Amino acid sequence: MKKLILLSITVLCITGLYAQNSSLNIDLNGGTRLLGMKNARSNYDCAMADLSANLGVTYMFCNITDEDLLHSIGVRLDYGFDQITSFIPDTETETKTTLMRGTGQLVVNVDDLFGMELAPFGLIAHGGIGASFMSNPDGNASRADRMIHVIAGISPRYWINETIAVNMDFSFVGLDRQNWGVEMLSRFGTPTIGKYVNMSLGVTIGLIKAPSSSKY
Repeated sequence: MKKLILLSITVLCITGLYAQNSSLNIDLNGGTRLLGMKNARSNYDCAMADLSANLGVTYMFCNITDEDLLHSIGVRLDYGFDQITSFIPDTETETKTTLMRGTGQLVVNVDDLFGMELAPFGLIAHGGIGASFMSNPDGNASRADRMIHVIAGISPRYWINETIAVNMDFSFVGLDRQNWGVEMLSRFGTPTIGKYVNMSLGVTIGLIKAPSSSKY
């Protein structure tokens, strides 16, 4: 796990989501969860996330095509981390669960795609599929709960200059085949579908400048 976190931080330092005139960029976000997750009794009553963080690597196709549709599309590989505080049933004892996820996503520059002149504002939509791993050292599970997840989100932003922006992101995450309640004490009778929503604030930094002929 330490190696994965270290690798993620390294990736964060060299790449990211989207920039106004760049095709390769850094996006770093931190925030919290807006929708609770299922505990062992299938109730959505755990606390909001103590910490939610996300970093991504995105390449926009503006460097390789002038076609309007593809010009506004990119691909993203990202890593997400959530620390989740919940309570052991019938007690006031808190326990903390870690949820890590890696996702491949499609990114769409919405304002560019529809020809909207919003500068210095921008709007990004993103969605994809990946793998999630949920673990808790105080739980009864012998290994992490391994799940497939889908994610869909939207990210408005404000450009400070040509390559640096502040952003806000709202993302829905659905977890397929969740076997354990979020406190990792008891298994569900059958695998279920978990879900939560994250809200985060962050910064976007562009690294590779798009060609001068592009709309960026």
